[in-house]
Amino acid sequence: MKFIADTHIHSIASNHAYSTIMENIEAARQKGLVYMAMTEHGPKMPDAPHIWHCVNQWEVPSVYNGVNILHGAEVDIMDEEGTLDIDDHILAGLEWVIASMHTPCIKPSTKENHTKAWLNIAKNPHVDVIGHCGDGRYDFDHETVIKAFKEYGKIVEIDNGSFGKRTLRFETGRLAQQADGAVAAYLDDDSMVLSTTTAGSSPKENYDFFPLTVDVEEKMYAAGKIPGSFFRREGRPSSEAILACRIIDRPLRPLFPHTLRNE
Repeated sequence: MKFIADTHIHSIASNHAYSTIMENIEAARQKGLVYMAMTEHGPKMPDAPHIWHCVNQWEVPSVYNGVNILHGAEVDIMDEEGTLDIDDHILAGLEWVIASMHTPCIKPSTKENHTKAWLNIAKNPHVDVIGHCGDGRYDFDHETVIKAFKEYGKIVEIDNGSFGKRTLRFETGRLAQQADGAVAAYLDDDSMVLSTTTAGSSPKENYDFFPLTVDVEEKMYAAGKIPGSFFRREGRPSSEAILACRIIDRPLRPLFPHTLRNE
């Protein structure tokens, strides 16, 4: 996967970061990023910069050293009404606004209160992104809130390996050891996906294209079920499996060298 943007960045203006804005931009350039967002905390965080820092960030050009700069902020949610620590008239002039819950600004309380806060944030037209809402200390009604985020066009960050009280775990080196690469992904202890990759040791002759094949297989016996048909065998791939193959293939194929002919 090729990353083209880092949309949640802090600098030494927020004391828990260690690089300057210029150092962040240079690091983004070296990594080949196209976009970088400036998202310092709102002023109610104990180590946040003064509000003047947010207002004056436009002194940094929109394009610097080949990197497109998104001028923004990570605003802090203050209560269940969705109050933010930067005024709307300032947020309206920013290009990228993340809204997050942090313990110095809003203490963890009940699932109902957290749900109410997120629903109010979903309705805020100045908020573009929902920040790290997978923090288990702020449990909420996921089905209701995520639907609201979709309805109001919010981007949702998932950046800490867990969402609410569910745990996402990756393992490698235990299963499918004869494959060239294999990763097993687990959601809690009840869902599991095994992804394997194999490649031929030599190029295919007379091929003028990259012979990449993506298969998504759903097997009932993986859940301890046996098909009830006469042949007791699995049927053709489902429409969802076929679409999953295409979704994986299309962005993955251009990442390989265009001269590769190994199957």
